[in-house]
Amino acid sequence: MTGAAVGVSQPRPTAAHVAQLIGTDSPALSVLHSQPGLGTVLLADPAGYRDPAEAATQAAVAAVPRLAELARTQHAGAVSLLAWAADPGGLAAATVVETLRGIAQSVTREVDPARMRVNVVVADPSRPADVTATLAFLASAEGSYTAGATLDLAAAATAGSPAEARPRLAVVTGAAGGIGRAVVARLAGTREVLAVDVGPPTSELPAGVSWLASDLLDPSGADAVADAARRRGGADLLVAAHGLGGTGALTTLDEPRVRRVMEVNTATCARLLTALAVQLNDVGGAAVLVASQAGLTGEAEHVAYCASKFALVGWARAAARHPGLSDIRLRLICPGCVDTAMFRSAITNWARSQHRDPAAVLADRVAQIPAGRLAQPSEIAAGTAYLAAVSAPGLVVLNQSGGETFPA
Repeated sequence: MTGAAVGVSQPRPTAAHVAQLIGTDSPALSVLHSQPGLGTVLLADPAGYRDPAEAATQAAVAAVPRLAELARTQHAGAVSLLAWAADPGGLAAATVVETLRGIAQSVTREVDPARMRVNVVVADPSRPADVTATLAFLASAEGSYTAGATLDLAAAATAGSPAEARPRLAVVTGAAGGIGRAVVARLAGTREVLAVDVGPPTSELPAGVSWLASDLLDPSGADAVADAARRRGGADLLVAAHGLGGTGALTTLDEPRVRRVMEVNTATCARLLTALAVQLNDVGGAAVLVASQAGLTGEAEHVAYCASKFALVGWARAAARHPGLSDIRLRLICPGCVDTAMFRSAITNWARSQHRDPAAVLADRVAQIPAGRLAQPSEIAAGTAYLAAVSAPGLVVLNQSGGETFPA
């Protein structure tokens, strides 16, 4: 497979322009040996076809043999199936994107993602910087837990408010937890950060980070966070990284416990975003809600937790279309198994209910992950920073599950 070095940072590039640069007239898939650090990219342009079925067929017969060749040659690294979606709602575009999703997810089930990881990127040709940022994240070591995922940067129908060039204040909740602490560390030094949790900080705060002790279950908790942000000049980023575990067999769950899990994992996020909506709307800000792969697929002995995370995902999808929130760049990050105290506690609870050794339960759980390992909080923090940086309006979902689950 040959091709000229092609970048994706030209102003308003089109698929036809990129195809011309690599010396092909085909609007189907072509191999791009893109800029260093962006991985291997296969480009699809559905605009060349009127028949959706023909477009999908051409995409499949072009992509699958090339992926097969990469697999046979022991290719290592990221492969992105990049669909230029000038008309994301069109039949051809939608059919091609679903075709690519099926290919990426199937390859992820068959080929070790630690060697070759395949993802789909649905790109808006008018936002080349988003494409570059996305390909760079997927090709990076910190993006290596993302496999079989689809990052749709072109689905939003609204224009949204333009984001301010100068970062302002980031509000990070759950700042004492594994993911929240990693997010604070990632953002510190690049912007001012207001770290929020129920108690005092457990370690020395980095420069530029202030702390607010606030219980979001309190009716005034979300407003207290919004007031603190306003006093610091207003927020342009919210990262809702707080959460409560909900491990337990169905027969052990009662109403108070279910209610508490739902309140912490769903209701407080909705209240928090509503309280900060004016600040975020005014500057085209972003809100990253830390959901879970348990919000995408059901898990045994996780009924309450899955209910709360499915609810959060559903609420976010609806909120992205709500008039009062539609100018916010809303993001969902859905981590899989992350090596945090919450996850280790869940393993202990599962082991206890099964009368097994926790180490054996952990080993069995990791064996179910195509990537063959747990994610590190720093990887989720990197995904959060990426989502906050891309300019695409509306909802963008990042599934960092090591290839274990895929969004519907």
